[in-house]
Amino acid sequence: MDINLQAKDIAEFLKISEVDAKQRLEKGFHHNHHEVAKDFNDANTDVNNPDSLLSWYRNTDSYIWELSAYHLDPGFNYSGMCEGISLGLVNSGKKDVLSIGDGIGSLCIRMAEEGLNPTYHDLKNSKTAGFAQFRFKRGETYRNYNIETLFTDNFEPKLGSDCFDAVVALDFLEHVVNVEDWARAVFACLRKDGVFIPNNAFGIGDLEHGNSIPMHLAINNRFEWDWDPLLVEIGFVRHENNSWWIKP
Repeated sequence: MDINLQAKDIAEFLKISEVDAKQRLEKGFHHNHHEVAKDFNDANTDVNNPDSLLSWYRNTDSYIWELSAYHLDPGFNYSGMCEGISLGLVNSGKKDVLSIGDGIGSLCIRMAEEGLNPTYHDLKNSKTAGFAQFRFKRGETYRNYNIETLFTDNFEPKLGSDCFDAVVALDFLEHVVNVEDWARAVFACLRKDGVFIPNNAFGIGDLEHGNSIPMHLAINNRFEWDWDPLLVEIGFVRHENNSWWIKP
């Protein structure tokens, strides 16, 4: 991701100047991370009320800034992670890939660059998903990619049945109110020998751990230790690389 191109896309999408957009991105991840948490708290978002959570996710533009800064930060190497996942899927012969909770769409873009058929998934009518669609269709460098979309309007996972070779969930499930339902829906939507690639942040920054990331729900903290047993119970088998799971 190039900061000048990202600033240009954000500026056009949010109808602000490119100079202002670049200046905010240059403040870096930690500034924008603080701002998204502040926005969440200032909106009096109720972590115990799914409708309150969904309303905040739909209306905030803070995630556009925070995720952009995160993806630009070389210390996190998000681009390297996306490249590793994409190349791993290519080398495994997978083609049709669902990326759930993909935010501003960077993973789907990277997968499309490698010739995969990615499907972007996120919250319908949210500004974050709107920006992802903008990047796919009208962005400075990504407009020619054919990236399918699958939206949700609530926390109920509707992912289909036997329709994907792989599902990726990067830093998503700690935000939902029904982790078990999502895990089962992922299993159902995978084809035989399909792979599930989760990267979770359970127990990080939530109300019980400093509240620096209030969007991470404390009700999911038990999955710090219950996650692997849940996937085994559902029917997943651990892949040989130890971070992927297979639907046998």
